[in-house]
Amino acid sequence: MPRGDNFRQHSSVYAKLVANVVEDGACWLGTERERANYGYVRVSLRIGHRQAKLMAHILMHCIVELRKLGVHEPTNEELYLAYLEFRESGLEIDHECNQPACRFPGHLEPVTRRENELRKHERRAALPARENIEHDSALVEF
Repeated sequence: MPRGDNFRQHSSVYAKLVANVVEDGACWLGTERERANYGYVRVSLRIGHRQAKLMAHILMHCIVELRKLGVHEPTNEELYLAYLEFRESGLEIDHECNQPACRFPGHLEPVTRRENELRKHERRAALPARENIEHDSALVEF
């Protein structure tokens, strides 16, 4: 797992997300057993008296966005609301590395469905994108 970045020191949900990863090049691949369609990793988040199964890469994106707004230790409820807000926005997360299980913040970009599909087809026609992406620690600094 990447060491030395200042991104990973705050959120307990973040700590849970990075505790279950293995490095594969520059990617942080989730190792959880529960997978949704196409290899995307789902994790449980306790909201009040219930558990919600959420996509790990979207949670990671929400944590990054909340930190940009100054919320460095979001509660589960704040994170869940940010997650719902993102889902309702109509955007999707494009994995620039082409790895659905990756949750490295620098590889995740919100885009429209159309843009996501175009990029996916472009990557399939070329070499796997994850071989071409270098780890840039500046992407995770705030």
